[in-house]
Amino acid sequence: MLSNKQYNTGYASMHILHETIGVHIQNTCRVIFNNLEAEDFKKLKGFSILVGKYNHERVTNLDLHNLNNLHCDFIVQKNSNKPFGFDNPIDKYIYTQLEQLNKPILVRENPSLRAVGNGNPMRRILDDTWCSLSWNHWFMDEGIYPYDDTYDRWTELSSKYNHLNVHNWCRRGDNILLLCQVDSGGSSISRLNYNNIDYKHYIADVIIKIKKISDRPLVVRLHPKDNTLKKYLDTLFDNIIYSNKTLYEDLNRAWCAVTYNSTACVEASLYGTPTIVLDSSAISTPVSQTSLEQIEDNWEPCREQWLKRIAFMQWEGKELHDEYVWKLLKAVMPTHGPKIN
Repeated sequence: MLSNKQYNTGYASMHILHETIGVHIQNTCRVIFNNLEAEDFKKLKGFSILVGKYNHERVTNLDLHNLNNLHCDFIVQKNSNKPFGFDNPIDKYIYTQLEQLNKPILVRENPSLRAVGNGNPMRRILDDTWCSLSWNHWFMDEGIYPYDDTYDRWTELSSKYNHLNVHNWCRRGDNILLLCQVDSGGSSISRLNYNNIDYKHYIADVIIKIKKISDRPLVVRLHPKDNTLKKYLDTLFDNIIYSNKTLYEDLNRAWCAVTYNSTACVEASLYGTPTIVLDSSAISTPVSQTSLEQIEDNWEPCREQWLKRIAFMQWEGKELHDEYVWKLLKAVMPTHGPKIN
């Protein structure tokens, strides 16, 4: 039997200021906060004005035995909602029960505009108070992001942060740069996991395909938290070139960048490096190619609409105190939660 314990899940009643917040949400909004750590609460501090008078201390622990009896209007959650790969049965139980509530999930993630520089060194643009907010997922092709076509937020951000540069498309070198991710069952590779595809095997297949398509040098850029991929690749391939440089040093030598859906593809696309993303969940999908067969193709897509969109994918902590953000989120809030796999 599952026991009650201190857990980073809670619920709170939020009294909405001035107005109701949708057809199925009344003047009092009950919100479940799931899988949020202390740092996440810090980033969501401004949520008090977004949806009512909320503060961290008012969140109470959930009774793990009665999750199915809870009533809420939506769920605020870190990362995606998929209960894949949990070692702890309590974690999986909570996620499964919350999915069965079939309520919209407001996903808190890290911003995709992490850093954009002039080449070297990489400059961090957004500080730790920034976060991304979307409904039901953070994937580009699943998440529902707020947007306002009357407000040129990108121009404002790029004016405020003078290192937030968009470079002309340019093949600065001859290398094919393979941007790898963590092989740990994280949500970014959840589609592979759900299809029982091991990420290590997937990357090995990508390397084989690239070598068949192009004679250009292949540079493998491992994720800094990777512990297993290099060891596995070394058992299959001789003389793999692994990067030991910064991302921008690699981009300065790249013909193109290839990735499954790494956020580094955003930095590559802003820097003007042609990018191939192999899954449509990638944030840079609208300005990228999607097939390895296109490695030798020339493409220079217009990034104007994409830039306007991604500007609404990240918010500074203090912006969450502005009712404007909640109005945008409310306008696109779905009536149900994500489809359960």
